[in-house]
Amino acid sequence: ALKCNKKHLHDRFVVIEETNSETYNNHIQNVENTETEEIAFVRLKGLVWNTTEEDIKKFLHDCKVKKVVMTTNERGKPSGNAFVQLESEADVDKAKKHNREYIGKRFVVVEKIDQSQYVKETQDSEILTKKITTGLEIKVDKISSDEQKMVTNYYIKLSGLPWKATEKEIAELLVDCEIVGNVVIINNETGRPSGDAVVRLLNKVDLERALKCNKKHLHDRFVVIEETDGETYNKHIKKVEKNDDEDDSFICLRGLVWSATEEDIK
Repeated sequence: ALKCNKKHLHDRFVVIEETNSETYNNHIQNVENTETEEIAFVRLKGLVWNTTEEDIKKFLHDCKVKKVVMTTNERGKPSGNAFVQLESEADVDKAKKHNREYIGKRFVVVEKIDQSQYVKETQDSEILTKKITTGLEIKVDKISSDEQKMVTNYYIKLSGLPWKATEKEIAELLVDCEIVGNVVIINNETGRPSGDAVVRLLNKVDLERALKCNKKHLHDRFVVIEETDGETYNKHIKKVEKNDDEDDSFICLRGLVWSATEEDIK
């Protein structure tokens, strides 16, 4: 079995590693426990990086939440996604009514998923977290460049956006694409939208779909969409993470007497 490590299944390589009986029994018990239960799951996308499990439970206040799993990216930081197990299909319907409502400053996309998606995404995140926290991430450095491309490293940059374009409108422009995390609107040095944004996509198919949206119109302007790299995306996402907790309110004082001090202004 270990010789099959990193073989491909569909468009992804599969990591196979030895585990222990405790882990196996834990999962087999979960399967046995859920065989007679109604299976109901939703995914929340576009979460602010500092969203907590408690925030999600408050967001889904009218749903019976059984479990919340917050996933992380390959850098060990919040991915902007959460996976929620609910008690029944009725709770899924209630959860979907909160689609595009806000947690903090960002709207959240709520969508129904099946059990296989829930298991795959939460287990992938668990393996990734284990590698980061135990030092096993050294193995990741040995992955070939072709394999690295399979790990959701697809990014686009949008240029020529109207200054009033919102994250929601950009997501709707890319309606056929699976967006990972948040749409990142780039601000200029004055803190205003620059007309550019960067987006991370799930896979190559989504990248191809996004590029087909090149020169589509948003409001009264056409938008240029082109592929970019992870370094550009990460540079802008770090700025967003840094400023998420800051109050974006500024004023400019002009006409001050030359001898005015900071204390005079306060």
